[in-house]
Amino acid sequence: MIKTGTSQLVSFSVPGGADGGFAKFPAEMLSDFCDSIMVNIREKEDPDFQIVRDKADVDAVLAGEGGRYEKIIKRYQNYISKILWRFSRDRQVHEELVHDTFVEAYMSLGGYKAQSPLSNWLATIATRQGYKHWREQSSQMAKPLPVEEWDLLADTSAAESLEPETVSEVLFRLLEQLPPRDRLVLTLRYIEGCSVEEAALRSGWSRAMVKVQTWRAKNKLLQLYNESIGGKDYEDRK
Repeated sequence: MIKTGTSQLVSFSVPGGADGGFAKFPAEMLSDFCDSIMVNIREKEDPDFQIVRDKADVDAVLAGEGGRYEKIIKRYQNYISKILWRFSRDRQVHEELVHDTFVEAYMSLGGYKAQSPLSNWLATIATRQGYKHWREQSSQMAKPLPVEEWDLLADTSAAESLEPETVSEVLFRLLEQLPPRDRLVLTLRYIEGCSVEEAALRSGWSRAMVKVQTWRAKNKLLQLYNESIGGKDYEDRK
């Protein structure tokens, strides 16, 4: 059942423990596990299987089978959670963004045309939820990034020796210095590795706008760096 408000759609905890095993799995969990194995096999055999499977689930939900939406949530929860972790490191805010994404998707299911995997459609909704959050928080000034962390990112050999989580946190704080539009385009193009066309779809901008915004954002990032090593504060965030 879909819930609105602050309650979560699906728990983020993983059931089981050190003494857990298949014998202790509820029948439904074991069935889901077996289904996921078969899905992985069939997806490798048929590239279009994911779209066909998602369309069948969406049609079932639209026909009144609410339980099928829970399957969609379980299938894509981790993927959407990963995307939205790039928009907030506050766990409560992050969980609310994930929740709001799936609620918005549920309310808009009739708009899914099955021309690409449902994951792409959900990623677009998640991106726009995250961008909306950034815009709402844009009046809050981020702490300037220390020169040492700028140097860390500039030194490729030093960055490669660090844990991925450490580099990820530094990158998050770096992009946090930018206005939402600049932050979004750099996140899509260079953190997620989206093409210009993919970034345009996710952001709702034209391809020309993505190109222009990328150029502006890179220049603003250079400006931030120059002001940082010059000991100045960056205040132009509009």
